[in-house]
This record gives sequence, C-alpha cells and structure tokens, in this order.
Amino acid sequence: LAKLYFLKVFNLQVGSQVSFLISAENNGTNIKDQLNTFDFGLVGGIGLDVWVFHSSIRYNYGLTDIDSKDGINSVLQISLGLWVSR
Repeated sequence: LAKLYFLKVFNLQVGSQVSFLISAENNGTNIKDQLNTFDFGLVGGIGLDVWVFHSSIRYNYGLTDIDSKDGINSVLQISLGLWVSR
C-alpha cells in the first residue's frame, strides 16, 4: 500500500491486494474445488500516527468472482498498535 501523509499525523492508504485460497470448509466439508483460488482487489483506508500510537481503518474490495454466484471478497479492517524500537 502507498501511504500519503497530511498534517504530519494523518495518512491515506491506497493500493492493490492479491490473495490465494489455501483451504475452504463448510460444516467440515472441503469446498475448495468450488471456489476460485485467486483474488485481486483494491484497498483504501485512513490512518492516524501520533507519537508511538498507530490506528487505521481499511476497506478491501475484491474484483474477482470467487464462486459461480458472483460472490466477491469484501473486508473491513480496523487496527490499533504501538511503534516500538529495539
């Protein structure tokens, strides 16, 4: 992802994402052969970095149909963290 900073503490995050399906089960039944094993998507988000604290919220939107019913991946990510140095 590319991070574009403004006001020294805020950032916009934009980019792409590639995903590979490793396994898939539904009620203990393997359904991996019913799904597309590759996904390409777009990611956008905002973040806040203040002193040693970090937070962000991102949305990942899949562009590849992952099943025969036009299903796509759609993910909202929220993160909180601390920057530490060794």
